[in-house]
Amino acid sequence: MLYYGNTVGFANKTAQNLLGSGMGSTILKIVFAADQRSPVLGFGSYDRADSFQASDLGVNAQLSAQPVPAGTDFAPLAAGGAYAYGNFITLRRVRVTGFGTQCLPECFVLYVGAHYSDATSGVNNVMSKCVLQSPSENNVHETTSMSSFGSDGVTANARGPTIRHCFLDFNYSTGSSRFVAIASIVPYADPGTGVVDPERFTLTTKTPHHRTTSNNVVINNLYDPAHPLIPHPLNGSFSVVDVPGGSLTQLVFKFPLPPPIPAFDASYAYIGVSFQGPAALVGTGSVTEGNSVYDCPTCFYTDTGTTRNVILRNNYYSNCSVGAYHFFASGVGEVPLRNSILSSTALVRSGTLATFTADAPHRLIVGQVVRVAGARVGGFLSDDYYNGFFAVESISPTDNRVFSYRMKPATPPSADADAPTPQSPITFYALWQTLHFIIENNVFDLFASDSNSAFAPGGVLTNGFAGPPYVFPELVARENLIRHTDSAPSTISFGGFFLDSVGEGLIQENIIDVESQPPIRYQDSKTVRSFNNSTASGTLVRGHSQTAPEDPNERDDELATLIDDAVMLAL
Repeated sequence: MLYYGNTVGFANKTAQNLLGSGMGSTILKIVFAADQRSPVLGFGSYDRADSFQASDLGVNAQLSAQPVPAGTDFAPLAAGGAYAYGNFITLRRVRVTGFGTQCLPECFVLYVGAHYSDATSGVNNVMSKCVLQSPSENNVHETTSMSSFGSDGVTANARGPTIRHCFLDFNYSTGSSRFVAIASIVPYADPGTGVVDPERFTLTTKTPHHRTTSNNVVINNLYDPAHPLIPHPLNGSFSVVDVPGGSLTQLVFKFPLPPPIPAFDASYAYIGVSFQGPAALVGTGSVTEGNSVYDCPTCFYTDTGTTRNVILRNNYYSNCSVGAYHFFASGVGEVPLRNSILSSTALVRSGTLATFTADAPHRLIVGQVVRVAGARVGGFLSDDYYNGFFAVESISPTDNRVFSYRMKPATPPSADADAPTPQSPITFYALWQTLHFIIENNVFDLFASDSNSAFAPGGVLTNGFAGPPYVFPELVARENLIRHTDSAPSTISFGGFFLDSVGEGLIQENIIDVESQPPIRYQDSKTVRSFNNSTASGTLVRGHSQTAPEDPNERDDELATLIDDAVMLAL
C-alpha cells in the first residue's frame, strides 16, 4: 500500500475502516518510492474522507531502504505513516517506524485535520494509542510526529482535535537523537601522508555524536564572522565517511563542492535535527493528553496558526530540550496581506474606535490580534492612530467584512483614513496566537546539561512581541513537574517557565527543580501571577520579572500574600 504525489496510489475513502490484526502483525511497507516533491505514505489521501478509521496495523516507512539515485548517498524522500482529512477521523493503535525526511518537504508522520476546501471541517478527529519509534537516522531537517489540526490558521474552526495515550520514542539505534555541540571542524589530513583533502573535514563534538559511516551528519549554526547573515556552505547534511578508531566524538565527513570554503566560527554550532512531539492545535477544544514521549527536542511545538483554546495535560516527556514551546516571532502571521475596500469608508473612526472594511470576509474573532498598515491621513502614514497592532474589539453581525479595533491614543484622530488606491492600499493580517492555553499535570524531564551541551533546556517557553495586545491572552500552568531526567546533576537551563507576551497568566503549584535562577520568568506581559510553586524539597519558587532578573525586588508577591494583605486592609 502506498500513497504519494496527491493522486498516486491507494486513497482513503469516506466511512472506510482499515482494520489490521495488530500493530506487530499487519505491517504495510513502503518500497521503491521515488517522489521528492511530497511525502510518501503508507496510506492516506488529500481528498476529504469523513469517518475514515484505521486501527491495529503498522507502517514501516523504511526510508533508509528506498532506492538511492546515482550520484547521491541517500534517497531524496520524505516518508511517513498516514494523512487523513475531514470529520470524525480515527487512527487507533497505528505503529510507524523508519520515518523521516531526506529532502525538502517536512515529514508529518501521522496527520489528521480539516480539509483545505472547508475551514469548518476537522471535527472530532482523534489519534489514540498510536506508536512512533525507530526513526530514520539520516534526516536532513525537522520531523513533526503527530498533528491534529484545523485548515484555517485565522478562524481556527477545527473542533475537538485530540491526541491521547500515544507512545513516541525518537532514539536512534546508535543512541540519543538530541542535539550535540561542535568543538571544532578542521580540514582533513591523511594520517599517513599529511596531505589535505579539500573535500573532507574532521568534525569533533563535545559529547558523543552517535553517528556511523552509514549515516549523514547535519551541521547547524556555523557562520562566517565577516558575513554572519549569509548562509555558510558547511551548514547542511553531509555523508559521514569515517569514524576514526570508532571515536565517540570525532568523525570525518565529505563536502562534495569545490573549495575555497569561507572562514567560519563554530562557537555556537551543533549537529542534529529536531523531532517535534504530538500536538492538537488550530482549533477549539484542542486536547493533547496522556502521551509518553522520549528523546524529543521539542515536545509540544507550534509556529503557525491560531488556536482558540488548547489543553496540554497528563503527558510524560523524557530527555527533552523544551517541554512546551509556542514560537510566534514578533509580528508573524498569515500571508499574503489582505486589503480593505477601495473606498473612503474603508477605515473610519468614531472617537478612538476604528472600523475597517475588508474587500473579502475577514474570518476574524473578537480578541484576535491584527496588524493594520498603509493607512494615511492627509497623505501621511497614520502610525500614531490607525496603523499598528490591535486586538479586534467587535465584528459586524451583518457584514462579515467589517471589524473594529480600539486605537491606542486617548485622543481620537482628526479625520477618517484617506481612501486607499491600488497603488497605496490599506492592508491587514491576523497574527498567529494561542488564545487560551492550559498546561496541567505534565512531567517534563529535561536532558542533563552542562557547558558542553548544545542548548540550555527548559520547561515552558512562549515567544511573541511586547504587548499590548498580547499573543497569549490567557495562560494557566498548574501542577506540572519540571526537572532533569533521573534528577541528573546539571548546570544550565533556561528555567521552568520563560513567558513572553502573556496577557493574564497564572503559574500555580508547579514543582520546579532546575538550576536557572529565577525558575519562573516573564517579560513584555500584562499580569502574570504565581502561587505556591516550589522545588521538590519544598522551597518556595517565586515568579520574577525578566526586566531585572537578578534584582530580588523584582520578584512577585505570592498570590496568597496579596490576598492576606487585601483582607488585612479591609478590616
